[in-house]
Formats: sequence, structure tokens, C-alpha cells
Amino acid sequence: MRLSTIARSCAVLAILLSAGLLAACAAKTVNDVMADPGRYRDREVSVKGEVTESIGVLGRGFFKLQDGSGSLWVYTTRGLPRKGARVSSRGTVRDLATVDQLTSRESVPEIVRQAVGSGLLLVERDRTAQ
Repeated sequence: MRLSTIARSCAVLAILLSAGLLAACAAKTVNDVMADPGRYRDREVSVKGEVTESIGVLGRGFFKLQDGSGSLWVYTTRGLPRKGARVSSRGTVRDLATVDQLTSRESVPEIVRQAVGSGLLLVERDRTAQ
């Protein structure tokens, strides 16, 4: 009988932990990320919206994702989505300075540098079409 209670308690704990992890990775709005950069910086998030701009060469580059609450530049090495595409992008929120280290400073287009300033970018890990 006691073993059954322990097993049940472990199962409940596993379910609660799983739910917590799923909530942590749940889609956020661009406004969520931009309004509280300290909370999301260097953390993985998922955002979805429409691609309004894209700049790149040979499948690497940047695209601007807009979701109605704001816009966020996304750095990708996975190929650029076309303008007007609706996508969900998952990755790590980084400062532009960190992306400068991932790429070469010269490879960050000036239009992106001016739009982002010293702000945040999403370094994409995964993307799905909507």
C-alpha cells in the first residue's frame, strides 16, 4: 500500500514538472519579450507572426517577425522565409553584440543594426510554417 502511494506521488510530480516545462517553452508575444528583456535574455522562447522583411545571402541572414504586438529581428542559418510567410520561430533571445560574435560584425546588415540598435534578436534554432 505504501509503495502505491509513493508511485502515485512520483507520477503527480512528473506531470507537474512536465507542465511547468511546457509552460516555460510556450509561445510568447514579441511584446512579452521586448517589454521585459532581462527575463528572456539568453533564454529559449517561441514567437510566431508574419515575416515583414528578410536580408541574407546563401541561406543565412535576418528576418523581421511581426505579430501584432511588435516586431523582432531573427537571425537564422536555416534559410530565409519569404516576405509574408507566417512562421513560428524558436530560439534564444540575445543582444545584438552577442550576434556580432556569432557572425562577423561586417555580416550584420546596417539596416538590421539601425533597427535593432543595442536591442534584442532571436537566434533561431527551429522554425515551422503556419
